[in-house]
Amino acid sequence: MLSSILWFVVVILAIAIVLSIRIWMLRIPPHYFTAKKEPLVIAHRGGRGLWPENTLFAFKKARELGVDAIEFDTQRTKDGVFVIIHDDKVDRTTNGKGFVHDFTLQKIRELDAGYRWTKDSKNYPFRGKGIQIPTLEEVLQQFPLIRLNIEVKEANPDAANALLQLIEKYQAAERVMVGSFFTRVVIRTRTLSPQIATSAGRAEITKFFVMQLLGLGRFYTPPVHALEVPEYEGNLRVVSSRFLKAAMHHNALPVYVWTVNDRQKMDELLKMGVRGIISDFPDRAIAAVTEFLQTK
Repeated sequence: MLSSILWFVVVILAIAIVLSIRIWMLRIPPHYFTAKKEPLVIAHRGGRGLWPENTLFAFKKARELGVDAIEFDTQRTKDGVFVIIHDDKVDRTTNGKGFVHDFTLQKIRELDAGYRWTKDSKNYPFRGKGIQIPTLEEVLQQFPLIRLNIEVKEANPDAANALLQLIEKYQAAERVMVGSFFTRVVIRTRTLSPQIATSAGRAEITKFFVMQLLGLGRFYTPPVHALEVPEYEGNLRVVSSRFLKAAMHHNALPVYVWTVNDRQKMDELLKMGVRGIISDFPDRAIAAVTEFLQTK
């Protein structure tokens, strides 16, 4: 009886070792976007708390601040051009109305992308300043060095094909990370261009979250370079010490948390070990990371 139990234990250990080795071998190779050891400051939509979101103006200002990366959203116009805008409609951020996919590039460029930005709902300092909705091609042209965190807002995985053509055209694969809530888009991206960094899609994050709750996080490594997650999803806490341990220590996956705007919360997350802060206020995030590194 004892020998049978010992044999069973040996078999289970052997299986665990084989699985661990296989998982280690399947890990995604390191990428420039995630290689920095210090926590990244990622300007959410270019820093939407400071300037009109998803605009070249915001991106330039964020670069001047010294952020590590700029996060932005892409959608396609009626004539198939990738433009930088978060919502599927232009109403919230411009002086126009309607769905992005109903505008041609020429028409969407006529809109004032600084029209609705305000701190106090009284003053609108960027109206009439010539701030437009930019194209992805413009961003790739004008920001040739900084990391770019691109979120694809389109569910059709074919969007990845056209996106990758632009990234290849501007030789930006080494500094771009592509993400999307739509997991099929992320899968298509990494299948066609393994050299481009990808963050996990919603389905992959959900699977990893459940696995780590069950204590099995080390046995599932999403084929991605990073996990970009909110601290909470509704009332459910996503980012915990256990989640970070499963992601970073067991699977070498950096965790970037969005959208963190409170300075105290930034400090807490940095002490927990997150590797990136995605914030509407990148100036606050830079201050938080600087202080964290000084006291480390």
